[in-house]
Amino acid sequence: MKYLFDTNVLIKNPSLLREHRDGCVMSRTVFDELDYRKRIPEHQEAAQLAIKHINEYRILILGQMQTLGNQKNDARIIAEAKKAAGRYPLTVVSEDEGFQVLARAEGVQCLTLLEFHNQVMAKSALATDDDRELFELVKRQRFSDAATFSKNSQTNPNFIGTDGLTPLIYFVRERRFDEMAFWASLPMCDLDRYDQGKFPMPPYVHAAQRGWLNGVRYLLEKGANPHLLSQGKNKGNSALLIAVWDGRFDIVRFLLETADLQISVNQADGNGFTPLIKAAIKGQREIARYLLARKGIDLLIRDRDGKSAIDHAREQNYAEIADWIRDCLYK
Repeated sequence: MKYLFDTNVLIKNPSLLREHRDGCVMSRTVFDELDYRKRIPEHQEAAQLAIKHINEYRILILGQMQTLGNQKNDARIIAEAKKAAGRYPLTVVSEDEGFQVLARAEGVQCLTLLEFHNQVMAKSALATDDDRELFELVKRQRFSDAATFSKNSQTNPNFIGTDGLTPLIYFVRERRFDEMAFWASLPMCDLDRYDQGKFPMPPYVHAAQRGWLNGVRYLLEKGANPHLLSQGKNKGNSALLIAVWDGRFDIVRFLLETADLQISVNQADGNGFTPLIKAAIKGQREIARYLLARKGIDLLIRDRDGKSAIDHAREQNYAEIADWIRDCLYK
């Protein structure tokens, strides 16, 4: 089975190309979209990393369908996938619901990223005896022995434990910095690999949930994708939104003031809650005041129920936050 990742999937997790380099092919249209996205600040880093993996691992790029004329890119990708599927079994992975409908209508097998994670990635996630031995050595902080063992054995640093966590996420959630740093340095360790719990999240979002600024900073400096969001029932939650909800001003400030991360102050979760709306709901005064002073803050965004931040502040009886928002609205 071969896999073809859509552009939206690679922007979320370009490391998929590295981890599955022997089992994936690349659409020429997707490659061209990545080449375009690398010029967009919000997507630049992820697109450049994806292109780097394509070149470094010599991933096969499918020939573009010249007969499609002015067809939209979705139709081109589906046509390329359909032609390739005539030579070998192929599945497209996409987060675009419209694309998924079109692909399936054309007889092209299509999975969401979460379905791919559950159905495909899980197959390679079973821990071997060597995997468990390495994990135990690191847990006991026998780093020298672990380094030697890793070099002399075949281990998968991204296996899923019985708790549904990867070793990296386990060490993050335990706030064990040295162990986290050692595991993150292992060859082929996926800094963006999600857990398999009810609300799957990548490691750096777990660090934010644990209120661990050092973990957040370290993983991002190592190259974790800052734009990945939670999946499952809590789909769309980000490290920034979680930090606001929990009142972790240190993490909020780090994420928004680290220019290279290019994190929007107006991002929203699946409920339509922005950082400011969350601060208003939870009465996070210090964070609300900070957000109101940020350039580009949008005070008028409404959630899925049509409520804005000032509506929530008034509803929760946080009059001071409501007054600050009102003053900013009428400046």
